[in-house]
Amino acid sequence: MHAILMYGLKSIKVLSLFDCKGQNSFFKDLHSHPALPTKIKDATILSERLKLYKRIISHYVEDYAKKDEKTHPSNSTQLTFMPWDERNSVWPALKSEIARIFDDVIDQLHIFHIQELYARGLDKTAEEVMLTINISPELGESLLEITGQRIKYFIDRQIPSRTLEIYSTMTTAISGWLKKQDPSILYRPECKMEDIRQLLNHVINCLEEESEEYNLSLGLVDVVHSLL
Repeated sequence: MHAILMYGLKSIKVLSLFDCKGQNSFFKDLHSHPALPTKIKDATILSERLKLYKRIISHYVEDYAKKDEKTHPSNSTQLTFMPWDERNSVWPALKSEIARIFDDVIDQLHIFHIQELYARGLDKTAEEVMLTINISPELGESLLEITGQRIKYFIDRQIPSRTLEIYSTMTTAISGWLKKQDPSILYRPECKMEDIRQLLNHVINCLEEESEEYNLSLGLVDVVHSLL
C-alpha cells in the first residue's frame, strides 16, 4: 500500500490482490489472529498482483534513471552505473520478497526488471541484476527484442545515409525481422554500438543453441560487427 501511495497508483484496488481470507483479515483485530491468505493459484488474482509488481518496478526504474542522469551528467548516450545501496535496492528486494511470500512467479518479475533497465539505457545496472538470477531462454528472447529495436534505431536514425546499403547486405530473414522492430517502445533507444554488441552477447548466452532465436542472434552478430 505504501508503494501504491508513493507512486500514485490510483487504479489499483488493494483488496483485489487477496483471496477472501486475505480480504477479511483487513477488517479484524490483529490480536484475534485472523486467517492468513492462502497460497492460491487464482489466475485473476495472480494477474492483478503481477500488474502491480510490474508497475512498481517501472516507476522505480524511472526514478532511478532520473537520479542517475542528474547525478552523473554526461554527453555519453550510455547512462553511468551507480552502485546499489540500501535505499536504491529497497523496492526490487521488497517486491521479490512479497512475491515469494505469496508464491507468485519470481522469474517473470526479474526478467521484467532487467527489461525496464535496458529500455532506459541502464545497461550496467541491468548486468548487475542479471548476476543475481539464473539466465533462461525467456530472458534471452526478451532481450533479443530490445537488441533488435536498438539496432534498427541505430541504422535508421544514427546513420540514415547508409540505411539502404546496410539492409542490402543482410539476409532476407534478418532484414525483414529488423524492419518489424519498433524502437519507440524503448524509453532510451539511442546507445553506442559497443553496448549493443555486449547486450547481444548476453542474449546468445541465454538462448538454447537449437532455437530459432539463437540462429537469429548469430546472424545479428555479423550485422553488429559491420556497424562497429
